Amino acid sequence: MRICTSVRTQINRAEQKTKKTLVNKPLSNHFLSSLLPLLPVRRPLIHVDGLVTLSVISHGHGDVITGLLEDIARCKPKRLAQIVITLNLSEPRPEIPLGLDVPIHWCANPYPKGFGANHNAAFRYCDTEWFAVVNPDIRFDKDPFEPLIAHAGEDFGLVGPRVLESDGRIADAARGLITPWEIIARR
Repeated sequence: MRICTSVRTQINRAEQKTKKTLVNKPLSNHFLSSLLPLLPVRRPLIHVDGLVTLSVISHGHGDVITGLLEDIARCKPKRLAQIVITLNLSEPRPEIPLGLDVPIHWCANPYPKGFGANHNAAFRYCDTEWFAVVNPDIRFDKDPFEPLIAHAGEDFGLVGPRVLESDGRIADAARGLITPWEIIARR
């Protein structure tokens, strides 16, 4: 998702105020100092041209995520700045393949969260222009970000790739709006 410049400016100003507050006020309270490790830590971008933060949530999908990371290491997307991997269940971290030169932020939930809550938490680490949400089982045969960014231009805030099934058919991934009656019928 693209954040417009004015919103990004407001976020930057808020972050600067927070940083000034944390730096200028001595932490005499033990409770406050215990919270500091919970604040997101910004890591430097590996790729100078990085415009995309990739968010992926694991629900015990370590092996599948390793495959995704292998694809990223092989494709070397030059617009990918960082990856945020959220471990939604208590599980070991997936294996990191050799050659993966993109910073990874690891988030481990104390209890399972839903789709939106997980990606919203991952978004705190996003200091790039674009935020990409992917399922752990997605596979890349080439760099997907360059064409998506080129297609988006200035007119779109949301873009998505053509998703294919394993047999090459176009996946029916589009979902309509859920009505209240459909929610009631699920129970």
